[in-house]
Amino acid sequence: MVRKIEAPTRIPVPGGKIINEHIGQVNTGDEAISIAHMIAPPSWEEPAQTPAFTEYT
Repeated sequence: MVRKIEAPTRIPVPGGKIINEHIGQVNTGDEAISIAHMIAPPSWEEPAQTPAFTEYT
């Protein structure tokens, strides 16, 4: 089945980072992959992560 993705979903994140998910659990229900556009301010920091899915940002 082919599905048109109308628009990304903005995922709320503290610290001024913006995540707009195009494909993933939030926007399309896919738990195996996340494809998102992320914008982070110059001062943004967070600990390293090891997601349980394939992630492209």
